[in-house]
Amino acid sequence: MKDIRRFLIRYNIHLFFREFVLLYPVYMLLFESKGLSDLDVSLLLIIWSVSVFILEVPSGIMADRWSRKNMIVLGTAFKVGGFVIWMFAGSFFAFALGFVFWGIQEAFCSGSTEALLFDTLKENGREDDYEKYA
Repeated sequence: MKDIRRFLIRYNIHLFFREFVLLYPVYMLLFESKGLSDLDVSLLLIIWSVSVFILEVPSGIMADRWSRKNMIVLGTAFKVGGFVIWMFAGSFFAFALGFVFWGIQEAFCSGSTEALLFDTLKENGREDDYEKYA
């Protein structure tokens, strides 16, 4: 039982830091300061959405066959890489690459994180608590 509590603490810390990104409230200002138009920003959001959509199922298969934890780590690295690209980006295409990296992170981490939680709860006979913790 102690291991499940430790896992849940780490799980929630991971979720907190995955979503606690100080860039979120101001990235639109960053795009404007780099000269991107509203149309450009809309296209970037489409690029992000399409990359998530295309990669969601293949990344789930990868997580099932490889490792959910490794997919989460790799996905997080892609998100960090995308934000680093944005720091130095001067063109639409650099921002687009950052959004593709962010889309990879979303696809790699969304299902992997939820599956890791469910599998861990199931191993401890607590799969009925999934919705409570998810």
